[in-house]
Amino acid sequence: MTKNHIALLLPALLALSTGAHAQQSSVTLYGLVDTGIFHERIKEDGVTKQKNGLKSGGQGGSRWGLRGMEDLGNGYRVNFELESGFNMTNGEQSFSRLFGRAAWLGVSGDFGDVRFGRAMTVSTEFASSAISPFGGGFTQAALGRSGFRASDNPRYDNQVKYLSPIFSGLQLGLGYSFNTKGEQQDASDNSRAMNLAAKYASGAVTLVATYDRLWTPADDPNARGRNPSALQLGGNYNFGSFQLYAGWTRQSDGWVKSAEGAPTGSNYLGSAGYFDGHVDAYAIGTKFKVGGGSVLASYQYVDASREAFPDRKNVNVYNLGYTYPLSKRTNLYTYGSLIDGDLYNFRHRSYSRLIGAGILHKF
Repeated sequence: MTKNHIALLLPALLALSTGAHAQQSSVTLYGLVDTGIFHERIKEDGVTKQKNGLKSGGQGGSRWGLRGMEDLGNGYRVNFELESGFNMTNGEQSFSRLFGRAAWLGVSGDFGDVRFGRAMTVSTEFASSAISPFGGGFTQAALGRSGFRASDNPRYDNQVKYLSPIFSGLQLGLGYSFNTKGEQQDASDNSRAMNLAAKYASGAVTLVATYDRLWTPADDPNARGRNPSALQLGGNYNFGSFQLYAGWTRQSDGWVKSAEGAPTGSNYLGSAGYFDGHVDAYAIGTKFKVGGGSVLASYQYVDASREAFPDRKNVNVYNLGYTYPLSKRTNLYTYGSLIDGDLYNFRHRSYSRLIGAGILHKF
């Protein structure tokens, strides 16, 4: 039997192995596939480049994964998740690792949910969908791809993550990574991170507050005593006929996104991960029904202090999109996004324009 045959049989074997214990345990195969046709034009310091053609993950990153649960009794459960990303246009694996999107094992019960391993930060999990109608998806139009970098889906290795039960609409989250990037080193050489989040959802109102902090390696030549942090505040209100979103963030001493785990061979954040002073960003957005689908629109203003970027150019970000459901698991989408100014270097005569359409299917 070839490896391909074995791969094809795995889902069936999983279903058979868990079916006999359906009441006590389960394993679910799930995924998302997304591709579209896009035009992208990037201008930096007056030099223009453009791309035309297929793009993977225009709305949501293509992925497949396994979720499992065993009921231990007395309200306790063991849970795990293994999630792998890939590029729909060429089949390549994302993150240069098999389970780059998630790889954790945990225990849940009346006390909440504790997870151990590689996982997304609670800041992104709570804030992205609460502050922007585009949430953490739609590539350049996503909340975190603009000024709210702590919501740009950072995933940390070696993380202990806790999600509390929901008390009268309020949920708390905490994450701590012993080393965000790969295997743990000597304690002083690790890039450590903490993220805290609170979310309140009741009726038409959703409010979030998050805080992220990094402790960089002692010998990182770019750190110079700086430990990047980020504060995010925001939420949305559902008026029935439309939803209104708003938020603010301040990032100090660098981008917490830079600590995301990756097989770089180094725990250093790199020179682009740090800056002096702070960067503020403001976001507003809306979502409303039209023609059986939903219109999404958002605007961000990103303001860097002159201490951080002396030659800065404040950045305006405009996003407009539309999604149309074909079924519960499949939808069409189209959107355009313009970032006026090189966001992370705040350079003049720079912008990024993206426009396209695609289809997303969940299984």
